[in-house]
Amino acid sequence: LTDLSERKHRFMENPGFAAAHDEAVEDAAAINAMIRARAGAGGTQAALAERVGSTQSAIARLESGRVSLTVETLQKYARALGDGQDRNRP
Repeated sequence: LTDLSERKHRFMENPGFAAAHDEAVEDAAAINAMIRARAGAGGTQAALAERVGSTQSAIARLESGRVSLTVETLQKYARALGDGQDRNRP
C-alpha cells in the first residue's frame, strides 16, 4: 500500500472519520447526479435558478458542495428539472 492509502486505512478505523468520509462520498455522488441531470436536460445554472426561484450563484454553490444539501433543496431542484422535461428546458 502507498503511504496515502495506508493513512486512509488507519483513519477509516476511526468510526467518526469513517462516518464523515461516507457522508462526504454520498454528498458528492448526489451532487454529481444533480449536475448530470441538469446538464442532461440541456439546462444552465441560470435557467435552473430561475425555475427554482433562486440565483445562478446559489445553484453554483450547491453544485460545488459549498453549501449543505437539504431534502427541501433537492426537492426543488428535482421539481424544476421535472418541469423542464414537460416544457422549456431549465
